[in-house]
Amino acid sequence: ITVNSWLKDDTNPGAGIVWRVKSIQQAFNNDTVTVSLEHAINTLRDKILFGEVTPAMMAGRLGATTCTAQEAINYILSQQSDWVLGAFDYRNVINPYKFDGDSLYDALVKVTKSLKDAWWSYDLSAYPFKLNITKRSETAGTELRCGRNLVSITRTQDTAKM
Repeated sequence: ITVNSWLKDDTNPGAGIVWRVKSIQQAFNNDTVTVSLEHAINTLRDKILFGEVTPAMMAGRLGATTCTAQEAINYILSQQSDWVLGAFDYRNVINPYKFDGDSLYDALVKVTKSLKDAWWSYDLSAYPFKLNITKRSETAGTELRCGRNLVSITRTQDTAKM
């Protein structure tokens, strides 16, 4: 395992979460290796939108003062290679989005805050990963997620039993 490696949690077949290795610490006196993980969505915090990003840049139309939410999100995601836009329920939402020095993640949060009942979900079964932004359903679902906020894994090696 190396820092920035991908690890997939396959305890739920077909819906495994992908983690990125954030750090590795090894204590030699007790042969303990501690691996800190973060959800793959955090890769969007790695890049920053430098300079002012205007609606015209996101829409690809010179002089545009607004752009659609989908154009803004596609522009943001085009600045990196790990994520693409999947399902999107807000195709007709128009806003004068502007960014300056925001991380890609923070820019996405700003766009989705302007969308009513926006819900993020992920498809991590293929690369690049898909970010789905859909309307939150009012119908009762059957999904319950417990223990999904894993932060670290500790692996202890017993060198006497090698």
